[in-house]
Parts: sequence; structure tokens; C-alpha cells
Amino acid sequence: MTQKRLTTAYTIWFGAVLFYLYQYILRVSPSVMADDLMAAFQVTASGFSSLSAFAVYAYALMQIPVGMLVDHYGTRRMILGSIALCVAGVVLFAYCEQLIIGYFARMLMGTGSACAFLSVSKIINEWFPNSHKGLMMGLTATFGTLGALIGGRPLVMLIESEGWRGSLFILAAIGLIVLIFNFFALPKAQKGTKEVIPGEEHTSFQTLLTVFKNKQAWLFALVAIGIYLSISVVADLWGVSFIAEKFDINKGEAAQMISSIYFGTAVGSPVFAWVSRLIGSIKHTVLIGGIGVIVLLSYLVFMHNIPIWVAYIVLFGIGFFTDAAILLFIGPCALIGPEVSGTMMGFLNCLVTLAGAMIQQHVGIVLDYFWDGAVTTIGVPIYSIQTYQVAFGVILLFTFASCIAAWFLKPEEEFSSTHARQNP
Repeated sequence: MTQKRLTTAYTIWFGAVLFYLYQYILRVSPSVMADDLMAAFQVTASGFSSLSAFAVYAYALMQIPVGMLVDHYGTRRMILGSIALCVAGVVLFAYCEQLIIGYFARMLMGTGSACAFLSVSKIINEWFPNSHKGLMMGLTATFGTLGALIGGRPLVMLIESEGWRGSLFILAAIGLIVLIFNFFALPKAQKGTKEVIPGEEHTSFQTLLTVFKNKQAWLFALVAIGIYLSISVVADLWGVSFIAEKFDINKGEAAQMISSIYFGTAVGSPVFAWVSRLIGSIKHTVLIGGIGVIVLLSYLVFMHNIPIWVAYIVLFGIGFFTDAAILLFIGPCALIGPEVSGTMMGFLNCLVTLAGAMIQQHVGIVLDYFWDGAVTTIGVPIYSIQTYQVAFGVILLFTFASCIAAWFLKPEEEFSSTHARQNP
């Protein structure tokens, strides 16, 4: 691979990964707006989780069709259109007064965000040599982590200064800047991209059937679902409220603590990519991550009188071990090839995200079911630690099941197999 092509690859990747960072801010933003949104729309935990989940459901359900569209039309058009859709959703959500409009706005954000990870993954699979792919996926996850961090304490400070609606308008302006950058960064015709010519649309359907019939693809998804629940449920939505209640601190401090999870993922992504290459096995690397998540999350949820400094370390560890699952998005692409990697990544991301949204809602339902009726002075429900323990127990069960499923990953689908295909 020539130095010029590699430099071009990094430029393209950077533009796409900025979008990935931006949509991650939008994804986690409801966690620090929980009280504001419940008060504004007059809802309890289940209603709030539904408001958040509408974006996640749209994101998940669009993964496969968007993956096919990315394969068909290329990343430039898909990324530019998706950013515009996200910005429109943010502006609408900032203006809306009715819950039904809020649902629709969140759906727009989720639909626009669906393209982000798939596009970055496709760029990595098409533009970078196999020796770089694990590292670039790890760096991509790190940028997502940065977006999550910005959506924590910094966003809380912005909300305290500008209000939740004003903060959303600022986020919309940032989205426009990301859109302009990508307009100039992404080339109109990308080398190495396989174009689907008119009259061959059936190829996409055949590719989708190939993915759905592959048992190992389903197994990769099942394992990833359980490992990622600590991010999608705890870090992205319910962690701030849980930490605030457990340690009797305000939401800003709780958001800062939850940010430790994302710091952990920032470190874990490249480390686990290196560990997997060192031992030559996705299965054993993911098992290390899964067991680490189970031990640390159990300690955080069920142990009493944990010092705050210890909780910071535990949260960091949860994020660190969770990121072993990033490898589950590398191996499956070797099953089909980089030319249709968008469809494969869409399939995996759909199942992982959809399951995360369903468990998010389940946590909200459990919290409401065991709620004792206590509310704050502005009418926001207060949920006990015991209720959170019951709800979060589901996450631990799924993670344990994923560790068992990881034993059935076939040797030929391990990390070393991703080096079998070489890009032209």
C-alpha cells in the first residue's frame, strides 16, 4: 500500500469517524437529561426509556438496509445525508412540546445515526491493509468513547448553562460543522469500492441471505449482545441515575463517574486488539472481557459502602473489559469479504443495538414495577438501589450467557483468519 493511498485513507476515515463521535453524543445525551425530559414530557421511567429507545430502535432496524445502501451507493452520499438527518432530528427535538413529536425527532436521530459505524467499518475494510484493521477499529471505538465523554459531564455543564433545549441547538450547530468537514473530506469516487450496477440489485438480496444463513454470524452477534449490554444499558442510559442514587450525589458528579466507563473503552479497544493478535484467538480474548465485566459489574451493583475512588476504578474496568467485544465486529467480515462488509456489519449492529434497546426498556419497566411511589420536589420518580439491583441483574445474566456462547466460536473464525484476505 503506497504512502499516498494510506494518507488518503486516514483523511477519509477521520471525516467519517467525526460523524461517529457526533452521533454518539446524541445517543447518550438522554442519560444526562433524564430529569429534564421526564419533567418536560410528564413521564416516568418507562416513558422516558421509550423516548430514548425510539432512537435506538430506529438505529437498529435501519442497520441492515443502511448496510446494503452503503455497499450500493458508497459512503460519501450516505454519510452526508445521514448527518443532515441527525441535525434535523436534533432541531425538531429542541423545539417540540408534545411527546409524540419527541418520539419522531428521536427516530430521525436514530435513523441518521445508523450509517455512522457501518460507514467507518466499510472504509476500514476497503482502504486499510489487514495489518491495520484491528488498530483502526480500536481507534474508531476510542472516538466513540470521546463522543460519550462529551455527552457526559461537559453536556451536563452545557445544560446547566443553556438549558436542555438550548444545548440541543448548540449540538445541531456542531452537526453542521461535521457535515461541512465531510463534504470536503470524502472523495466523490472512492478507489477500491465495489459499485453495484443497475440490473444487478438481486446481488444485495443474495448477500443478505448469505449473512442470515451463516450460523457463525448469528453466534458472533449473540456473544456481542451480552458483552455490550454494560455500555448500551448502564453507560448509555441508566448508569447516571443509578450512580447518583447509590452514592447520594448529583447528576453532574454521577455523569463524571459514568464517564470512567468510556475512558475504559478508550483504553480497552487498542489493548484487546493487540491481545487478540498476540494469542491469535477472538474466543479467548472475548472470554477474558466477559468474565471481567461480570465480576466488576456484580461488585458495583451488589456491594455496599463502596468508596467513590474504588467505584471510579471499577467503572473504568467495566468499560475496559467490555471493549473486548469490538473484535466480534472484525472476524465476521472475513466470512463474506470487504466488498459487502456494510451488509455484514449492519446485520451485527442491528441485533446488538436492538437487543440493547429492548433491555433498556425492560430496565425501565422493572423500575416502575418495583417503584414505591417516592418522587422529587418536581415530581420526578425516585427508584431504590434494591430496584436497580433487580433490573441490572438481567444484564449480568445475558453477559454470562454470552460467555458460554463464545466457547462455540469456530477456530477458523478467530482473529488470525481476518488476515487471510488481502485487499487489492
